[in-house]
Amino acid sequence: MGLLLKIALITFLLLFVIIKVGNFVFRTFYWMLGTEAMRRQQTQSQPQQKKQTTSQRPRAGNINVEPIPEPEAQRRSKGYGGGEYVEYEEVK
Repeated sequence: MGLLLKIALITFLLLFVIIKVGNFVFRTFYWMLGTEAMRRQQTQSQPQQKKQTTSQRPRAGNINVEPIPEPEAQRRSKGYGGGEYVEYEEVK
């Protein structure tokens, strides 16, 4: 009976240590993957941020509407015959 108890205790301790070490290893691995992804995202977004200058950005609360180029506006308006009226009821 004593031998079986020792084997069970040693097995339990080994499993406990393996789980704790594995948990640490996987957390460290995923943390490293996360920091690498953040670094990549920052390096990719830096050139995009340089393209926009403060004079091009709208001020807070303002809306910036860019006009449609003339040829494209004419092309869009040719095929548009107007919309259809849809009745609706307000639900309170």
